[in-house]
Amino acid sequence: MRKAFHLLLFFIAINATAALHSLLKSEVVPVYAMKDNSQRSVTVLSTVPENLLQNSVQRGAVTIVATDLTVSDQNIRNYYRRTPEAPDSSTTYWKFRQPHFVTATATAVDRQNYFVNSYLVGFLPFEVDALWEPFYTVATHKTYVKDSVQYGLNEIWQNSAQAYLNTRGDCEDHALLLADWLIESGVDARVVMGEYKGGGHAWVVAFMEGETFLLEATSKRRHRSWNAYPRAVLSRGYQPITMFNRKSFWVNTGNRDSRDYAGSHWQRVSTFRSANETKGL
Repeated sequence: MRKAFHLLLFFIAINATAALHSLLKSEVVPVYAMKDNSQRSVTVLSTVPENLLQNSVQRGAVTIVATDLTVSDQNIRNYYRRTPEAPDSSTTYWKFRQPHFVTATATAVDRQNYFVNSYLVGFLPFEVDALWEPFYTVATHKTYVKDSVQYGLNEIWQNSAQAYLNTRGDCEDHALLLADWLIESGVDARVVMGEYKGGGHAWVVAFMEGETFLLEATSKRRHRSWNAYPRAVLSRGYQPITMFNRKSFWVNTGNRDSRDYAGSHWQRVSTFRSANETKGL
């Protein structure tokens, strides 16, 4: 009887150890995986598609949901040409006679203005086996540098391919690269624009398995739980105003301190269509 009891304790200990190992394995990224990931990220630098590095691939138009009005990025550029007091570079929200913002444009590396959706150009650096890999790669691959330092202008956006090739960038460059990579990996990911602790900021939200996760793309954590994605409801200090993916633009019509990114206070206010899609009709 005592022998059987000891044997039972042994099996319980084995199972408990296996369960703990499984839990740790799901939360902690192995060192060998980090090294392999770093080697793959360096290799990709020489294979970024040339066409995605050209801002011309971003040309397109948005359609306002409430009015069915369509506005092209050429319309936006014409407006800036007729407006001498317009800034050299900016991220600009547009209402087009609606009560809330319905879209946004940003100045690109080529100094032209494009709709923010277009900066998600469909770039996949490499296929991943685990969703910690894009998060880890972006954090270790890019160095945070303000646009005023890198470009001598207040606001310049890199599209997702440019953001991978250029290892320096600010918050939206990090967020665009991470969101686009996750989208290409099958995740419903969006770039959020708003404020963090009183300052303008951009971050990523991802919807997975019934949960909403907030990903701080500029985080530079090392050797920690890179695949333990933080839930949005636990993230403090973020005040979301708008969010977007490749096709849609949403505006927060409720409390800006809300940590709910899926509620009815998020209204889908415009859709984006690239010029390439239009040509394909």
